Amino acid sequence: MIFKQLLSLLSLKRKVSILIYHQVLPKPDVMRPYEVAADLFEQHLILLSENFTVLTLEDAISRLEAGTLPRNPAVITFDDGYENNASVALPLLQKYQLPATFFIASDFLNGGAMWNDKVIETVRHCKGDTLSLDWLPGRSFDISSEHARCKSASDLLKEFKYLPFDKRLEAVDKFVGDSLDLSRFMMTDAQVKELYDAGMEIGGHTCSHPILAKLSDQEAYTQIKENKNYLETLLNTQLSSFAFPNGRPDTDFYSNTVAQVKKTGYKYAVSTSYGVSDKRSDRFQLPRFTPWRNDKKGFLGLMCKNYLSRGELATR
Repeated sequence: MIFKQLLSLLSLKRKVSILIYHQVLPKPDVMRPYEVAADLFEQHLILLSENFTVLTLEDAISRLEAGTLPRNPAVITFDDGYENNASVALPLLQKYQLPATFFIASDFLNGGAMWNDKVIETVRHCKGDTLSLDWLPGRSFDISSEHARCKSASDLLKEFKYLPFDKRLEAVDKFVGDSLDLSRFMMTDAQVKELYDAGMEIGGHTCSHPILAKLSDQEAYTQIKENKNYLETLLNTQLSSFAFPNGRPDTDFYSNTVAQVKKTGYKYAVSTSYGVSDKRSDRFQLPRFTPWRNDKKGFLGLMCKNYLSRGELATR
């Protein structure tokens, strides 16, 4: 009751909470501790449906600008374009009659896979108790148990993540090899259309999910614009919303990157900085977060706490 009362007071400020998800797994996976499974996601949807008015991002920001926001507005967003967004998340969203916004990295549709998933699945299937890489001399990674493999996969992702884009692709391809089949990890064009036809908003997320801060302005523009063109042609509609890959201001994107997003014709863009959005918020750096708690008090408590933050902005 206390959280409902607090949310009711906070909602008078007319701020929008935007939540981030990536995958909704059919069941928990030790190798992916930061992804929600279907049962936890359903609990989140129940709490959201009971305590918030859930809107698409385009609808929420349009109503924010028009001064017509409902009480406790919230937006559910998904990044990347995982297959289970369509096969697991969509039926649950439809069960509770809730919309969501899906940001799609188009190069991975129809049988592709993201570099981080290639690394995780390679570590999952590696033989033996230790793993070494020739480009990390003196380093070895413990894979003697499921939990050790999870930690080692996380450590390896950090090693790969901020390599220059081409070098990262080369290093990942060398590490993964040709034997791993990840052809069903991401959605097909047909599944993206299924989401759109079900009333979900589709947004852009670049072609191949690079760290945009590592690219030139022209390279960043090409990644953003070609992704937008692909999705708009697929859906025969204009896209309004974009999500920065990784999304940390002044780490993963800079102010010049924001300019490239504006140049492509998007109306809104979201980061991964905690906070809520109001009329003063930069429409191209809207903050997002997810309250990763499976108990009602924890979930609603974090949603309340998030109202106190405006989020960070890219300044350089």
